Amino acid sequence: MKVPEHVRKVFDSYPVATLPPYLKHPSNDENTLYVYSMQKSTGLPLDPHCLMMFSFLKLAGIPFKTEIAPPQLSKELSLPLYCASEFRTTIFDHLVKHYWSDVVSNAQFAVYKALLDTWVNDAWYATIIEERKKDAMDIVYGDEVMKTSPTLVAAIFRREMYTAFSQNYDKTRRRHGDNYVYDSKNPKNIVRVTNAFTSLSNQITEGDEKLSVLDVAVFGYIYPILTLLQGTELHEQVPEVLKLHCDRVLLQIK
Repeated sequence: MKVPEHVRKVFDSYPVATLPPYLKHPSNDENTLYVYSMQKSTGLPLDPHCLMMFSFLKLAGIPFKTEIAPPQLSKELSLPLYCASEFRTTIFDHLVKHYWSDVVSNAQFAVYKALLDTWVNDAWYATIIEERKKDAMDIVYGDEVMKTSPTLVAAIFRREMYTAFSQNYDKTRRRHGDNYVYDSKNPKNIVRVTNAFTSLSNQITEGDEKLSVLDVAVFGYIYPILTLLQGTELHEQVPEVLKLHCDRVLLQIK
């Protein structure tokens, strides 16, 4: 039976392709950090949470390899996922506590880490959604498997991911109210994030001082903002001292 010409053209547009294995079991053979994506020029993950873990492991001198993976690799359906022979986690504070237990119990660290986990974290995701930064979302959360997929599969993946981010952000707005969710058009929100950046600027180490865990946590958020969110209000809010801080951390963790 001959396939109608118009049907054949559709299938020719989206040819069958053999894709590499997408899901696999996390390996414990060696320390491995699974991330959404990595910047080609530096090898750095560009999701803030992934970059924080990556930077801490470098700071602590722990040997590890980095692999790109889908979020379905973890039970929490999110990355990063760090796997070692005796330990695995998706949470930065748990990773730090495992290797440097005294840091997480430090009250000062907890206070400033909370600024990152609330206002700065919210501003990162809100900017991607509100500013329609689909290019940034594709770069950070569009893993390599999807980049090599047929056009139709990649388009579905991007649509589903963008929908999931939008739904999560809308839930946050309903739960907390607009005054407590980052919005570049809300002066109160802008002031809160500016104040958070100022407070963090006063806590980072300088010059030849040894990097702290807070230093790499701050770097984890500021570097992706500077790299991917040019032209946004959030990018403009980053003070010069934090931009210089990123350059300093980058030199030490390479």
